[in-house]
Amino acid sequence: MEKKIADGLRLKIGDEIVVNVLAAISGHDRQFAQRRLAEPRHHFVLVFSPNAFRGAPHTHIATLTENQPDPASDARIIKSVAEAFPTVTSVRVREALETIGNVVTNLVLAIRGASAVTLISAVLVLGGALAAGHRHRVYDAVILKTLGATRAGCSAPTRWNT
Repeated sequence: MEKKIADGLRLKIGDEIVVNVLAAISGHDRQFAQRRLAEPRHHFVLVFSPNAFRGAPHTHIATLTENQPDPASDARIIKSVAEAFPTVTSVRVREALETIGNVVTNLVLAIRGASAVTLISAVLVLGGALAAGHRHRVYDAVILKTLGATRAGCSAPTRWNT
């Protein structure tokens, strides 16, 4: 803890403080935390060793799912939980889940579109290859007919005669 903060809170070495841990701050969250520290509130960042919270009761999580959700009832529930349990942190995830659902839906549509384009181009390439092969066979047949060739060995009733 910085000396300036400790002096402002009238703390000295050996004093005990109670810390309510709400979230761990990772590298990309530090800028956000520093901005929050500049605001006139009683928040500050403490850095603990990795084993400081070993055995801490961090596994008690509850989930509330509503049958017919709306923002007004969300606000009412969050307010009543905060009044009854001031140390409980409520986190709304509806918007995040809706965003994820929209992204997944858009990805599925993009994949279907790409698949359709791939199938259509495959059909066009196959048709072009068949048409080119047929044109080449007709060209060969005309040249051979012009040179006097017959369809020897063909059991079909139609033969090329010169």
